[in-house]
Amino acid sequence: MGFVRGNILPILKEHRVRPFSGHCLCLGQADVHFTYDSLWHMAEIARVQLLPDIPVTLSHRPDFAAKKYISRETLFQSIGFEKISALDYSDFEGAEYIFNLNSHELPEALREQFDVVINHGTMEHVFHIPNCLANIHNMLRIGGRVIHSSPSSNFMDHGFYMFSPTFFYDYYSANKWSIHSVQVVRVDPKYQEVDAPFFADYEPGIFDRISSGGLDSGAYGTYCIMEKTVESTFAIIPQQGFYKRMGNWEANTPVSSFEEIRLLPPFDHDQGNCWTKDLKDFEIPSGDSGKASRKSSLKFTENGILLGPAHTIHDLIRSFGKGCYSHWGEMLYFSTSDNSDPNVNGRVYTIVVHAG
Repeated sequence: MGFVRGNILPILKEHRVRPFSGHCLCLGQADVHFTYDSLWHMAEIARVQLLPDIPVTLSHRPDFAAKKYISRETLFQSIGFEKISALDYSDFEGAEYIFNLNSHELPEALREQFDVVINHGTMEHVFHIPNCLANIHNMLRIGGRVIHSSPSSNFMDHGFYMFSPTFFYDYYSANKWSIHSVQVVRVDPKYQEVDAPFFADYEPGIFDRISSGGLDSGAYGTYCIMEKTVESTFAIIPQQGFYKRMGNWEANTPVSSFEEIRLLPPFDHDQGNCWTKDLKDFEIPSGDSGKASRKSSLKFTENGILLGPAHTIHDLIRSFGKGCYSHWGEMLYFSTSDNSDPNVNGRVYTIVVHAG
């Protein structure tokens, strides 16, 4: 998607309230679809002051440079960031970090390194959304912000997904992030470089009346800004807010919740790459058994990254390892991501369990 008026104006308005600084990571290469004069005009609309004396450089793309479209460095340094980087699946466009957001094994070099992560039209192209959200969480420092700009309607086959605003609102609420803003944006993709976008602040239920066929032929996106707090997590699966608003719907369904529990050493060595932890003291539901080999819904994480697969046979954990695990009865049989000793590798191991 790149950066157009529709997703830069909210960034500038956020900057006015909570100024940006530090290291900004863009998911995908950050193409800018406007000139420096346009940036100044948008800054005036947002009532923010751009930093002076920032070198004005043009886009790395020759076709954009011919239109005098500015570089990502000029854009984000003018706002206040000291460092701007891109992360991508390949180095085709010269991204500084190469990583597959589908993966559950986030490199240590990316963990808690960024003050802002911007998903400017990338997440819809990532198939494994839970892993993508977990990686965003783990790349951000406490107090860092994620900015999502994602398609919501009329983007057929643009990516794997289109995201309703309830997706972001419900997910980040359940995982205890601070919600700064959620907006629905209407644009015409053919003229998004020059036309003014239209924004509507999102509130749960506000679009119920037009949710089925009630939109016009315009292209709609969801724009939101969330802040990671000390209580924030990524593993809680939300219930959609629409159903929570249906009278006694929740009262007539089983109450469910999720609990994250940190596992402390010592861990007992079983055989090979397999380690064990007795979970009976945590008063959680028992795991798999010979009669129910996939009963457990327990999730196992290393430094906040989801490991797996779960329900792995114990001989395979011992011989292969690499993060696979099994919750069997009252015991956790597990391996670390690199088959190191969990008692001395300095990493944090947690389980996320369903209760209720």
